[in-house]
Amino acid sequence: ADYPERVGKWCLDTFGVGIATNRQERALRILEEAMELAQVEENDMAMCFHLALRVWSRPKGDPGQEVSGVGVTLLAYCAAADIDFERELELEILRIERPEIQEAIRKKQHEKRLAGVSAVKESV
Repeated sequence: ADYPERVGKWCLDTFGVGIATNRQERALRILEEAMELAQVEENDMAMCFHLALRVWSRPKGDPGQEVSGVGVTLLAYCAAADIDFERELELEILRIERPEIQEAIRKKQHEKRLAGVSAVKESV
């Protein structure tokens, strides 16, 4: 399966170009998912906040290298947690492709914008 192409198409179909191609928004959604994973593993908010302060105190990195770092770190987590990444990815893509889930995700994106936790400030 060509996951990048498949997810890219899903993102465009779900959100439209304005949200699907907004790199700040996409990065925030990665951060959101990473924080949810940290929460699942009982990391407390104070540690996450401390980590955020450390990250923002250092120089910015290169997007390509940071993406590869996210990928390698996610695969390392999967190895430690005995999670089959490709299986879980396929199951999640199948889930989000369901029309009712796609609509629920659109609604959540709108709610994030209204709550001020989206890089997209207006309806697109």
